[in-house]
Amino acid sequence: MTSKYGYSDAVRRIGAAFPVILCTALWGLAPGSAGDAQGQTPEIVEPLVKRTSSGKAFALSMIAPGLGDRYVRGGDWGRWGTAFALTDAGMWIGLLGTSRRRSHLIESYRTLATRHAGVDPDGKDRTFYLNTATYRSSQAFTDAQFRNGALDRITYAADPSFQWRWDTEEHFLLFRELREDAESLRRRRSLLIASLAANRLIAGVAALRVAGRNKRSNLRISLDAPPVEANAPLVRMGYTF
Repeated sequence: MTSKYGYSDAVRRIGAAFPVILCTALWGLAPGSAGDAQGQTPEIVEPLVKRTSSGKAFALSMIAPGLGDRYVRGGDWGRWGTAFALTDAGMWIGLLGTSRRRSHLIESYRTLATRHAGVDPDGKDRTFYLNTATYRSSQAFTDAQFRNGALDRITYAADPSFQWRWDTEEHFLLFRELREDAESLRRRRSLLIASLAANRLIAGVAALRVAGRNKRSNLRISLDAPPVEANAPLVRMGYTF
């Protein structure tokens, strides 16, 4: 899409491009210049923003938030790209720290259950340790199932490898505390994982928007020979949509 304006009108419209246009105009009109020698008019092509691939910008943001912004901005991280990258780094540090702390707590409460409740740790899942933290013994668990009519769960504690009995109230309460802390970290870890995914999605959408604006903002500027009634070159401006 191209439109023509007189020189004075163009200066008013393009503002910041005026110094470039003026210098080129003087070069083209100077004696012995390449434009006079060959009878050609010099042309300036000044893309304001480099064309970028929206798909690539989104993919880079999925790999690491902020990379998409850096790509569409020609190597400049920008304010949002930096924010996305720092947020991602902070959440990764939090996730790794949370996972490490949770693993330590799980090992601690399992060891405690083995030593002070006679638990066989082989093949025990999260549900088993939840029952171990709820009832002081497998017999108490079985009695509760009888009272609640959950007869299908009685055989669960009938297996000798699934039986337990806490030796002291202190160890039982300590086990509950350690397990609750581990569960809290498990929920925090899930939240961090979801946040990492959300941060990538938001960064990808932001990069797509910037890439879309870049595609609509390519500006082409050139100088033509002055019309008969004018003393200055004609400015030709084109925008690529």
